[in-house]
Amino acid sequence: NSLSFERWAIVELPFKGAKDSNDEMIPVQVLDGKTYAEVYLPACGWTTLTEAKPYFGERGDGVKVTKTKLDNGVVEFRFNNLGELISARDCESAQNFMAAPGNSLRMYKDVPGAYEAWDIDSMYKLTPFEIEQKATVEVVSQGPVFGMIRVTRKIHDSLFSQDIVLAASAAHLEFRTTVDWRENHKMLKVNFPVNVHSEDALHEIQFGHVSRPTHATRPYDANRFEVCNQKWTALVEGGQRGAAIVNDCKYGVNVEGNSMNLTLLRSPLAP
Repeated sequence: NSLSFERWAIVELPFKGAKDSNDEMIPVQVLDGKTYAEVYLPACGWTTLTEAKPYFGERGDGVKVTKTKLDNGVVEFRFNNLGELISARDCESAQNFMAAPGNSLRMYKDVPGAYEAWDIDSMYKLTPFEIEQKATVEVVSQGPVFGMIRVTRKIHDSLFSQDIVLAASAAHLEFRTTVDWRENHKMLKVNFPVNVHSEDALHEIQFGHVSRPTHATRPYDANRFEVCNQKWTALVEGGQRGAAIVNDCKYGVNVEGNSMNLTLLRSPLAP
């Protein structure tokens, strides 16, 4: 663990079962012929696992999964028939962090006035595309390590597939999204409206973060409708509670009020 805080991580094992450094059995889960375990890692440190007989946990342990729910006892996430996130509830405080359906896809016409491979014009919001409101949702895996559901749907001419994963000890939800992108001059965003209100959003940059307004009250603010970020964007309310989108590869986002909207894909033709 290279991070400065302790954490749990899902790891793929090179054997069918394992014991930790205290000689205790670790629950494992098998998916597509691979064996996974959730392992505790100390800050800036490591742990050692040894091979053992497979142990699949006690009955009822782990993540409870249906087509519309992932629940690990720490957090409970509920979904509609499109795979959109309609509830994100902290089990201890019973707070629901969703203000409207999240993981909600939006497609827009994207033809900038110049330099289309580099620029986004603010007018794109006036030209949305209709997306077919139909999806297939299936349970892929359930067990003591993680729960997973899969959403597949068509977006205009493109095919969308998403695995939604909740680990047994996690307080966050992971979206593994793949798109067979077959569009021209279109932009795809994913929206997360949350029950967190702040005048400014925080966006990670190299060695820190920047604060940008969540409103367009002044012309100066309106001109900054798309913000660059690296790994995360967050809304924090009163320094006490908040919500964040963490990503590993997408660097454009806009925040309007309480909705964080990550730019997933564009399709310029030139150069």
